[in-house]
Amino acid sequence: WEPFGQTQLRWAALKDKSTNVLVGFVAGTPFSYRIGNKVVKALEVHDLYVTPNWRGNRLTPALVMQMVLHAIDTGIQFAVHTSVNRLPGNCPGSVVTYYQRPLSVRKCIEAGEIWADKWVTLTDMLLAYKVDKPRDQYSIVPLTTKPLLEKAYDLYKAYVQQFAVAPVVGIDEFVHRYTHNPPNVLSFAVCRSNTANADGTMLGCFSYFTLRQVDSASAANDPAATLRIGFSLFNARWPSSHHEFKAEELMQCALWTAQENGVDLFFCLNNADNPQGFQRNLFHRCRNNKLYYYFYNMRLNALVPPTELGLSLP
Repeated sequence: WEPFGQTQLRWAALKDKSTNVLVGFVAGTPFSYRIGNKVVKALEVHDLYVTPNWRGNRLTPALVMQMVLHAIDTGIQFAVHTSVNRLPGNCPGSVVTYYQRPLSVRKCIEAGEIWADKWVTLTDMLLAYKVDKPRDQYSIVPLTTKPLLEKAYDLYKAYVQQFAVAPVVGIDEFVHRYTHNPPNVLSFAVCRSNTANADGTMLGCFSYFTLRQVDSASAANDPAATLRIGFSLFNARWPSSHHEFKAEELMQCALWTAQENGVDLFFCLNNADNPQGFQRNLFHRCRNNKLYYYFYNMRLNALVPPTELGLSLP
């Protein structure tokens, strides 16, 4: 258990006493979030893994709780953890749903039924074949320069204020998390055409990360045989311009950049105002679709609705 580099990563490992073999691992990063009017410093618990032959022994909640206890010892009283399975004995603070949009229909079908889930008709496949290019009045530019990142930060900060639960980040943390850094993190701003600079009108910004889905050892050495998957981190618009620049247009911009950058399948949660962009952009609910948010040491009177959750932790 120790800080690691500038990200202040905390980690813990679980070993089999009899063999001294690593069987589990969990990591967390300190961050701040707002719930209602209260801002708290918490630990974002992530990167949890348990080896297959040790699963089913309730090690996931044990590892998470160990991280929470260590965080308390270091002065961090709260933690947030997400899980695709409901943890026994724990009440989630919010339940959201995964939606997916194939960007390479052929590769999704070749990879197996699970990756082409819900896309069963020829009409669906033809409609999803290619994402339409955004309108010419928009310029989509990577978030790489300091002026663009500063303007994107102001937009993002204003955007999350409308939600009951939202992250609280400073400019340094925003730059660290969301600077355009392909192929891992892709972040873009949507500006009016010919104004893609600090003085131009930025209508929205978005960020997503990508990874390769490897199902076998042979596929690991052959990128063409694996799916490149994108996960949305945020899709932000100026609150005052919601009628001018719609969520469906921002989502279209995100999907178009993902397809241009070789992403085969795109995932997005139905939190915040993301669902406003789903129907036109042909998103479908995933088969195993639930994601449970757990807020440790935080008393909630009711589940936080997805539309009030501005905290995306896929």
